[in-house]
Amino acid sequence: MIDCEPATDPSGVCAEEGIVFVEGPSGTAIAFTPEAAEETSHRLLEAACSAVGQQHLSAAKPKLGE
Repeated sequence: MIDCEPATDPSGVCAEEGIVFVEGPSGTAIAFTPEAAEETSHRLLEAACSAVGQQHLSAAKPKLGE
């Protein structure tokens, strides 16, 4: 697992001259081909859905000692 604080604000995204640019927190930036951006978007959505499910499961578990 990666040890870092999760960003709470969405990244900025734009396309220029056939390249997709993503601007992240603290001035980070990355450039993707359209194909790589599309696949990355699918992977992000899948991981986001998984994370939401994990949060729901965690919240639903009874607290120990209750």
